[in-house]
Amino acid sequence: QANSNPLSIYLKVREAIGASDALGFQCDVRRESLPLGDFGWAVEAEDGLRLLPALVERKRVGDLVGRSRSGDHMAQLRRMGEVRAGRSFLLLEGDPRFAAGFTAYEPRGGGCDDDAVTEEADILDLVGALQVEEQLAAK
Repeated sequence: QANSNPLSIYLKVREAIGASDALGFQCDVRRESLPLGDFGWAVEAEDGLRLLPALVERKRVGDLVGRSRSGDHMAQLRRMGEVRAGRSFLLLEGDPRFAAGFTAYEPRGGGCDDDAVTEEADILDLVGALQVEEQLAAK
């Protein structure tokens, strides 16, 4: 999709917030490296910026399928889910119906077919499994 890379998203958000006082409070948009996730929110605290426990991980359907046999996507999403008292969001870019058109690559040393995403149903299973894990972790 055009203009959906992290830099263009950052620039659009910065422009939209800078051009409007609709939020009712002062807000600044910054581009910084995060330990987890692609997008997050922070508040100014006495000891510096404090990251709020809400993270967004952005994945394109092709990237999700391509790296799925290595289990990297599941490990990353699980780590995000472990953020204390937080919320994690998966922003999936692209149409899951086209997942079968991408290749799940074998990582060096073999892969894990349990986590492999090869079709739309696998993406729906992944989202469902993450939701169940979040609910179990909350108990």
